[in-house]
Amino acid sequence: WIPIICSPLRRAGSSAAADTASVRLMVVGDMILARGIGDRIADEGNGAPFRNVQSIFDRADLLIGNLECVISNRGARASKLYTFRARPKTVGVLRKAGFDLVGLANNHTLDYGRVALRDTIRILRDAGIRQAGAGADRDAARAPVVLTRNGLRIAFLDRADAKLDSYEWPNLDWEATDSRSGLAYARPSQLRADVRAARRNADVVVV
Repeated sequence: WIPIICSPLRRAGSSAAADTASVRLMVVGDMILARGIGDRIADEGNGAPFRNVQSIFDRADLLIGNLECVISNRGARASKLYTFRARPKTVGVLRKAGFDLVGLANNHTLDYGRVALRDTIRILRDAGIRQAGAGADRDAARAPVVLTRNGLRIAFLDRADAKLDSYEWPNLDWEATDSRSGLAYARPSQLRADVRAARRNADVVVV
């Protein structure tokens, strides 16, 4: 985990409260709720994966993580070396731990196709957990998620940054388009524009 203290840059029109506020973010790396971890959850309950660090998580104002699996019972396995699909009820692990937001722009977002991605987004939403970096089309995948804590509006953008022609990105068709669901890829010119747009509606932008 990485603790980050966020305070905004002073800007014209910002409120006095926003100028002095701070937020403690905790950012957690790759989380897989499938395979052996999924079995442990089934045996020991939703608290099992983070039991030894929950007291640390509880100190966060916002808890963020990269979800390195889909959450679904559906979909066909992609033709790639590693695929991860967690049972729908494992979303309770993220809710119990207190995750506010998870990123989906990674090389397991479409491990079980677009139907499983759709399930993942719905299951997270129903659990009250926001997600960034994937969606029903390009605009949805690139859209910022804005969360407010301690008077600060923080916009989060999530992007995948890997070689699109590697074995982990089969057929190069994982990127969302105007007519296809998928993930947001870190194209520099687009990302610069997305940061500028997000900045108009937030005190802090986190990519």
